[in-house]
Amino acid sequence: MKKEKFFTKDMIICIIILAIILGGEVLLPESGNLVLLDEIFDSLIILIILGYIIYRLFKVIKKNVGYNKIIVVMFIILCFGIGILLSKNIVLDIINGPTKIELYDYIVTKKMTNRIVETKYYINGEDENANKHIMEISKDDAYRVSTKYSNYVTIVYYKNTKRITKIY
Repeated sequence: MKKEKFFTKDMIICIIILAIILGGEVLLPESGNLVLLDEIFDSLIILIILGYIIYRLFKVIKKNVGYNKIIVVMFIILCFGIGILLSKNIVLDIINGPTKIELYDYIVTKKMTNRIVETKYYINGEDENANKHIMEISKDDAYRVSTKYSNYVTIVYYKNTKRITKIY
């Protein structure tokens, strides 16, 4: 009788990749020069899960024929579509680069998320064209901006992902 392994080779690879990505998720800042890297890590978590699902579905395709194969192929196409949607804004931001704006009459807000201990900070304001912006900022930036005695703040950010690189 063959003894079954608790951890298969596939599981070990997925656990290692997810541990690296989650480690990057914890260590990378909410705003700053590495903000797009944080956005990439956010997307990679879902993309790796979708990639693993696709890998497992290809194994199913080899064994099955007929309608099951069509359903599996449609699900694989759906996974690729989700992957493209997740990476679209990041790719556009890499191509276009950061944008500089001034926010007038801004407010810094603090929100508790439904996770256990995490608190997120946001800056809300209007630019010179009266367009409203709400962007996530780090705790340090929130404190620094909220103690600034001015009615405007200059922000350098990525337009599609709305992630801030500099506040001054």
